[in-house]
Amino acid sequence: MKRSLLLWVLFGFLLLPLPGGAEETILLFSSQARVEENSSLLVREDILVNVEGHQIQRGIYRDFPTIYRSASGKSVRVGFSVKRALLDGKKVPYKTESLSNGVRVYLGDPKGTAPRGEHTYTLEYLTTGQIGFFEKHDELYWNVTGNGWAFPIERARFSLALPGETPFSSVEFYTGYQGEREQYARVLPDKMVETTNPWLPRKGLRWCIPGPREL
Repeated sequence: MKRSLLLWVLFGFLLLPLPGGAEETILLFSSQARVEENSSLLVREDILVNVEGHQIQRGIYRDFPTIYRSASGKSVRVGFSVKRALLDGKKVPYKTESLSNGVRVYLGDPKGTAPRGEHTYTLEYLTTGQIGFFEKHDELYWNVTGNGWAFPIERARFSLALPGETPFSSVEFYTGYQGEREQYARVLPDKMVETTNPWLPRKGLRWCIPGPREL
């Protein structure tokens, strides 16, 4: 009887939930982009993650597609270059690796280990060829977070600045897996888009504006 009771007690401990914060999660994906005068896009991503040393050991990586097909079926190639990488506001080593359809950026010290707990990785980069120029308007379709993350995302937000504070009339956004058109987000008064619920891995935020011709 004592042996049986001991087994049940041990089994009960196994069923207890893990302490809060034990899961590796993107707590906040905050992205800001600015359209430059030459129509390139300067982007800063601040990614607050909880690190437990499971999948995140040296640091994190970010996949960025540079080759894709447009709505008309045409193959499009865009430019991409890293400007700065930070960990908690201080410079951190990074490297890039070519993918079949883009670039993977590793952020972290390859000779060290990522610090445990909540930390913010920052990636700043410049990308070109993202704006579509049409007869009556210009358009920016932007995959804010990407859909390659292996971690849940608790919250994401995105804001865009145009040259000379040029206004834009409307904002469209979609959430979910690649190709889905869920709308679990909201547009704030300052035109920032913010998600309204946590996501499973591989879900993301996509954002679109038809803009004025002055872009």
